Amino acid sequence: AVVSTQSTGIKPFLSETAPLILLISELNTQCRKQFNRHFALSVSRLSDRNELPGQDLVPTSAFQEAVHLLKIILNTHDVSVVPDISPTESMSELLDVVIGPILTLCNLSASQLDPVDNAVYIINLVAGLYSVLAMYENTDKKLELLQNKIDEELETLTNLQYDHMIKITSVPPTEMINTERLSTVSTKLDQALLNTELLWLHQCTRLSALRHRNVVWHGACEQFVKVYSTLIQSPHNTSMLTKSPEQIADLLK
Repeated sequence: AVVSTQSTGIKPFLSETAPLILLISELNTQCRKQFNRHFALSVSRLSDRNELPGQDLVPTSAFQEAVHLLKIILNTHDVSVVPDISPTESMSELLDVVIGPILTLCNLSASQLDPVDNAVYIINLVAGLYSVLAMYENTDKKLELLQNKIDEELETLTNLQYDHMIKITSVPPTEMINTERLSTVSTKLDQALLNTELLWLHQCTRLSALRHRNVVWHGACEQFVKVYSTLIQSPHNTSMLTKSPEQIADLLK
């Protein structure tokens, strides 16, 4: 910012339309815009590295640098904003410019991953970004955007986890249910229930937050139990599937 025109300065002695006041206001506006553009460009340049995440699916060094840069700016934001501009307005301008490039950097680094790794990786990165913004005021709108992104990826990952459980236990499509297939489901399900780790997508264990792992597991188990309920009600189920849906739900906890 260039100069303050609050009551401690010259503003009380000049009208709102005075040429000097208008000039100072324009200079402040241009300085903010130039700063925001420079920040966004700095983040965008990090994406040129085209780094791929490792097997641990944690943030790349480029993403960590981008978030570190954001933290530096946020830590000095309140003291660097000219009083003529409200902190809420200034923060909104800054985040509008910055969050987009950071999320683009996240998506680029995840673009070559398979669907499961992609979802886990994006959840980890966006959740890390969320935890940073949550420490500062006037970030509610962007926090909501990030939470929606996390929820979207959690839903995708939950469905992928459910599909994996169906595959491991050989649950057939409804139109293909028969006695032989139900017998196979019974055998494989019993084996899996002895060691529920067999039902886990191993990438889900790489979710940084325990609450996210729980959301995925509980959501997938709920879907699985619903499908199991249809299997035991099938006329082809001649005592192969003996456990109740409630028992299955308890064993999957």
